[in-house]
Amino acid sequence: EVLGSAAELRAMFKVPAEQQHQLSDGVCFARWIGSGSGLPVILLGGGTGCALFYKAFAEKLSAQYNGPVLIWDRFNIGFSDRVPNNGLVLWTRQMLELMDILAIKKAHLACFSLASISGA
Repeated sequence: EVLGSAAELRAMFKVPAEQQHQLSDGVCFARWIGSGSGLPVILLGGGTGCALFYKAFAEKLSAQYNGPVLIWDRFNIGFSDRVPNNGLVLWTRQMLELMDILAIKKAHLACFSLASISGA
């Protein structure tokens, strides 16, 4: 089966506008999970895991930590746009732009597998 573009997928799954963020390279999907007074945690998913793969983990982490957890899709995966380039430079720029748009001044990073290079 051929999947549509990320924009088609976002429309098909009715992704709310507040979870779609226009960055310099395209639209990035990001969703806050939980709330609380703790410093935000930004989850950086592994090489093949889209953000929603980590939703249950983020819910448990937020409840235990008493803080908000941000899950997001890197470009070329999940609900984020498909772009011609890929790799560390793109992912780092995407994360920093997303932090700026969401006014995240300071956060903990939780990295899985391949994403560890972005958090280093």
